[in-house]
Amino acid sequence: MSATELDLLVSGALRIARVIQKRTSVLHHGDYASDTPDFLAQLIERAASHAERRLMALRTSGYDPAASCDTARVWFAYLRDMYRHLRFVERATVRRTPWSLVKPFEELAERLHAGARFLIRPQWGYNYGIVELVHHYRRVLSASGTKEDLGRIFRGIPKRLYVTSFAGVERLNAPLHVVLGHEVAHPIENQYFSRVRRTEGAVLARALERLLDREPDCLDKEKLPKTSRTIKTIAELRKNALRELMCDHACVVLFGPAALFAFEELGRLLGFDTFTRDDHHPPWRYRLRHALELLPKPRVDSYLRRCGLPRDVRASVLNRCQRIQDLTDDDTDLQALREHVDTDIAYELVRESLPKVRRCITGRLANSHLTLSNLPTTGVRELVERLEGGILPNEYWVAVSPDEVPTTSWRERKPIPADLRAILISAAIDRTHRLPSAFISGTTQEAVDDYHDKCHCADRLVLRAIECSHLQLHYPGGDSGHGDTDG
Repeated sequence: MSATELDLLVSGALRIARVIQKRTSVLHHGDYASDTPDFLAQLIERAASHAERRLMALRTSGYDPAASCDTARVWFAYLRDMYRHLRFVERATVRRTPWSLVKPFEELAERLHAGARFLIRPQWGYNYGIVELVHHYRRVLSASGTKEDLGRIFRGIPKRLYVTSFAGVERLNAPLHVVLGHEVAHPIENQYFSRVRRTEGAVLARALERLLDREPDCLDKEKLPKTSRTIKTIAELRKNALRELMCDHACVVLFGPAALFAFEELGRLLGFDTFTRDDHHPPWRYRLRHALELLPKPRVDSYLRRCGLPRDVRASVLNRCQRIQDLTDDDTDLQALREHVDTDIAYELVRESLPKVRRCITGRLANSHLTLSNLPTTGVRELVERLEGGILPNEYWVAVSPDEVPTTSWRERKPIPADLRAILISAAIDRTHRLPSAFISGTTQEAVDDYHDKCHCADRLVLRAIECSHLQLHYPGGDSGHGDTDG
């Protein structure tokens, strides 16, 4: 490999490094809902600058040109990834995100992950997702940088930075964004499976035992390669199913019935029985069934009564819960999973492991004072009523105790800013209450269009309410409007 070849490789990689640095200098001035995108832009800019210095050093290193060319190609691959990561920052701008949701969601997530930051950005695919980048950059750069280099690159950067993605087409669909509660639990399940890695051998042994029951000759010499692949697939299917079910559990604990309704909406759009062997996610019908085990219809009814919701609203919500129950009584998803020996065995192992992983996620959430028993109830009725009336559901009113009111004051009640969970749960209840009249038999297309228009208006009210309540919580001396904001 000639020195000329090395110069060409280094020049190409340097060009990418400088493009990245120039682009990040522009991104620093973007309009973001939080400072998390700027942290990521800083990290990428510093990493690209470090790569530039290492590439320049290759030209004068005196190392074997062939080895230096290989190193230059590795840096070029890293720089391509850095450039791809710039899209996370570019898409996190206010105009592309449900921006009022960003800071309240970060604060909720930080209750579970102290010191972590969450960047919310849209994606073209119809899905939600999460990826952590600080650990990725530490792993990539630690092989080439000194302690001083790493200190300079990561100075002031959060210890964890998660890029959380949502379906961009649903930017204003506020009730659906409770699914972010599922994504924020993925770091918890990652920690759990890292701790239990040493038990994977026992899982493989149980998988092999069940495979032998079904295929006694699977250990024959000519079948061993296929058996090895099957056992590996079973282990992956089991782990990925448990990962998703753990995160679904967290989402239900965070958002109660709103999580059930969001799962149902995704299942209806993506297919209740769709099972993709590539990503190993359980079918939505399967996931809804397990979510209902956590929050069955009687428990939902109890919660609605504690909220003080009127009978007609409770009836609408419970009717929807019954429809979800009817969906999960259908076992077509289970039949499909039984058709293949690997999925059949994997989901047997899922059922065996589920109680243990549920205890793990329940305990982890409880440490942050997040349980099903303390779902927000105070003010939910008033928030739903405000949405029905086209009023911002950013606050509710409570009686002021006599010792808080001067004797000359005429005020007997005071506004309390609603938190993110209460607003999103109220939004899901309001949308569910609107649903039956829009889709009864014989409903005209005009009535259906009117329903969607009202939902769209309600979504905008909800997102604005999240902004207002967050401002009220952080700037309590400001004027809240006393509930008179017109939608």
